[in-house]
Amino acid sequence: MTLRRQIFFGLTIATFAGALIVGAWFKYQRDFERHLARAFSAGISAHSLSQGQPADSADLITIMVAPETIISISNNARLRFPDTEMLNFETNLTIAAVPVRILSASHQYSLAEIKGPPAAQFGQLFRSLATWCGRPAVFLKSPSGWLRIEAPALFSCAAAPADWRTPALIIAFIILAGLLTIGLAVSDQLTTLASQISSRAKDGRTTPLPTSGPPELRAISSAINRFFDREKQRHSRRAALLSGISHDLGTPTQRLKLRTALIRNQDLRIKLDQDIDQMTSMIDSVLAYTRNEMDVEAVRKIPVYSLLTAITDDYTDLGHSVRLTPYQPPPMLSSKTVFSAQSPTARRIHTPDSLLCRCRPNAIRRAINNLIDNALKYGKSATLSVQATAEFITIRVQDEGRAEVDFSKLIEPFARGQNAAHHPGTGLGLTIVDSIATGHGGTLSFAQAPNGTIVEFRIHR
Repeated sequence: MTLRRQIFFGLTIATFAGALIVGAWFKYQRDFERHLARAFSAGISAHSLSQGQPADSADLITIMVAPETIISISNNARLRFPDTEMLNFETNLTIAAVPVRILSASHQYSLAEIKGPPAAQFGQLFRSLATWCGRPAVFLKSPSGWLRIEAPALFSCAAAPADWRTPALIIAFIILAGLLTIGLAVSDQLTTLASQISSRAKDGRTTPLPTSGPPELRAISSAINRFFDREKQRHSRRAALLSGISHDLGTPTQRLKLRTALIRNQDLRIKLDQDIDQMTSMIDSVLAYTRNEMDVEAVRKIPVYSLLTAITDDYTDLGHSVRLTPYQPPPMLSSKTVFSAQSPTARRIHTPDSLLCRCRPNAIRRAINNLIDNALKYGKSATLSVQATAEFITIRVQDEGRAEVDFSKLIEPFARGQNAAHHPGTGLGLTIVDSIATGHGGTLSFAQAPNGTIVEFRIHR
């Protein structure tokens, strides 16, 4: 069912539920007011009986009774009416010099607000009796004797109008709970879709989104998948074209390298060799950049600290000042139990071997090599450290350089700082590192330390 129809039916059903509650409420109020008005009329008829006149209400059943006078231990006289053994609650009052006794099995009535003329007082009395579900027996003193008045059509529980408010409220609650469940499900689907799009935007993945839910959500997912496909194809064609051009330039540069060897002028030959080497470096950098953009390497799970150790050893063997600091896992407090010591202790549960990450190993190696090369080129040394959380792994490379540059601009392709004028390079190193970090759902950031510059390379685990 489409969202449009779901919203339409939801509003219709919600309106029906609201109308059901309101209708049940007003119907009960109207029927109960009629019931009380009928009891009030019966009370006026009971006043006529107290005056020795016939009653004109069909709801009243009158019986002439002869009560028995009982003398209590304290010499107090009390009337005991026949057939009232189970009616243990008694309410006594006098209306216009007419004694009235009300006996009930479950209620003793509060009649303090009965006021007005005698007929109105009888009407209010019967109205009050009809409000409660007690089925009382009313005895009043008429000129001819005591009368027992019963009104099962007014005073019994079955006489009260049916109260459909609670069932209507339960039905409405069930309907609204169902609508709320459907609405929250659609909201969760939208939230999931937004989260999936956001995660793909962070790490650059173009894997298809799942198409589920209402037709509108499936249409959105399909449209985004088509957009991803077009962007991936366009990006692949652009990267393939750039990679092809860079690859084709390799052959002419090699021929130039061979031909410069035939030049007898040594100064000219050296300058040409330097230019050719610079061209070759640019071609290699472009090939590395396009290779990373095309995602040609498969993702594998590797121990990151072991990879950093191998990279550091390679540079150390060549005599470079590169150092990897020991891994310091974050301490975790162990909870105190009845079987442990009295005070919580901090334990380090991670080891360097447990720093596993799903990534493209060659791309990570290329990024770390670029950062180390920059540190050695502009900062004389490189110190590597690594920190890990459940979600990210952060690799820090610190050098001894103090260049005042805007590092955010150096991420752009072919952008170089002012201190790079006397150093060979193409300006693609940090661009490649940033592309690799983004492709792994991470970031590349820079910070100034008191004794150098720190580059943070963060990737998703």
